[in-house]
Amino acid sequence: MRAAAGPASAAALFPDRAIEEESMATSTRRAARFVRPEGEKQSAAQFGSFRAADEKAAGTYAENPIVRPMILSHGTLGVIDLAESKKFYTEFLGLDCVRHQERGMNVRVGGYWGVVCLEIGEGVQATKIYHHWGLDVSTPEEVDAAYEAALKYQDKYGIRRINKPQQMHNDGDYAFKLQDRDGNWWEIQYIVEPMKYDKRFARGDVIPT
Repeated sequence: MRAAAGPASAAALFPDRAIEEESMATSTRRAARFVRPEGEKQSAAQFGSFRAADEKAAGTYAENPIVRPMILSHGTLGVIDLAESKKFYTEFLGLDCVRHQERGMNVRVGGYWGVVCLEIGEGVQATKIYHHWGLDVSTPEEVDAAYEAALKYQDKYGIRRINKPQQMHNDGDYAFKLQDRDGNWWEIQYIVEPMKYDKRFARGDVIPT
């Protein structure tokens, strides 16, 4: 007699979910390795935190918004050629990339939120420098190392412009910006204050609105 089949695994029943869970686990492991110079480790949960209402200062959210989003999930940017851009994103910027369709690619690191890259060919419009994507590193030395690498590999990855590292934001942060082959700007930065963005929401508006 043939034995009754056991319960199917979640991976077998939901292959896409299994792939997503493994991808998330990879990002979680990478985020967990982020350590501040003073030894304070920032957890993956802090990178992709869901902020409860009581953790946000009054005035930073509406009690009854028209749209009730669960999370800010993604942004989009245009590229000329996904294959070429993927090399730069993975090999130079250290991002996780997956081609989910012929002209689309998901890009992220450190959490659920990410960028959807859309291949639109030579019609891509270059962005202004204040429209940039920020990547945080652990030390000022890593900023300098990334800057030197950008100069070294500028031709290989088609980097258009590279600005010198400097103090930023009037609070000791240290960063430089580069413009990639598609005209998109990236900021490689060291932030002095851990979890600065979460703390801003906890503190609330400093300018009346």
